[in-house]
Amino acid sequence: MSRAAFYSHAPSPVALLVTILISDIDPALTASLTTMNEPGADYVSGWRKVYLDLLRHAQGFGDIYRVSIAQQSSVCSSLVSYFETTTRPTIETIISHLEGPPPTPLWVRIAVSQQAHGMMSVVRAWVESGFIGSPEAVVDTYFTVAPPWQLARPDEDGAISLSRKPFHST
Repeated sequence: MSRAAFYSHAPSPVALLVTILISDIDPALTASLTTMNEPGADYVSGWRKVYLDLLRHAQGFGDIYRVSIAQQSSVCSSLVSYFETTTRPTIETIISHLEGPPPTPLWVRIAVSQQAHGMMSVVRAWVESGFIGSPEAVVDTYFTVAPPWQLARPDEDGAISLSRKPFHST
């Protein structure tokens, strides 16, 4: 294929690669995230499915992830941006069930960024380990360090209680 033919279909090789990766993972992530937006959703099981889908995807594209991560490629940054966009509505759904005053816009932004970067860091750690352990074992390990809001379980009325006291430096 000539350069002109390539660039008539994609703005860059990285953009094409990101498009391929996202088109592969998007149906599974969208389905998992959509179920977490339904009333009475089990968020822990939902996040678990999101991570399992993501890890299975990364395993299927292992060579691409190895190179992208080793070279600190812009592929990873593009995927983080995609994760922010796709997970934000689910995070906002979870936030809508929090008891007490609503979190600040900064809290929301941190949660979205934390989620997106966390997803990429789980993939990165697993790739860098040489894909040691099953996706299930990786997710189990991740949940030992997951942020509290991600492990939230609604009560019978659907409300979620988290201690969200801001840290004040002196």
